[in-house]
Amino acid sequence: MTDTLKRAVRKAEMLPEPKQEVLAMLINDKVEELQEAVMETEALARLAESSFAQDWDNEEDDVYNNWKALYGVSEG
Repeated sequence: MTDTLKRAVRKAEMLPEPKQEVLAMLINDKVEELQEAVMETEALARLAESSFAQDWDNEEDDVYNNWKALYGVSEG
């Protein structure tokens, strides 16, 4: 847990219980929004990947499949 989050939790714990409940609901709503945004982003990335795969999967670009050797990158 980050220091910022620890401070926020300590402040939240000092609130009266009804306000803690409201804060918990707000946080839950935001977490759900973030989870939905992540799912949308992942879905878009999958769509883009399949689209790019058509362009990338060709003989001309096969040289990059062995990019470590091409650029002298060692395995170790």
